[in-house]
Amino acid sequence: PTNNYLAAMEAQQSINLRIIEEFAVNNIEFAFPTQTLNIESNKAK
Repeated sequence: PTNNYLAAMEAQQSINLRIIEEFAVNNIEFAFPTQTLNIESNKAK
């Protein structure tokens, strides 16, 4: 990786951590992604 790439990743990490910190200070929570899969049976009744 080049120095520019590393600098960009460090900057992005700092931004992301700051967002998390500010959310915590303001009691804002992140939603947990969920997915529900409903499977219907085709059995004859």
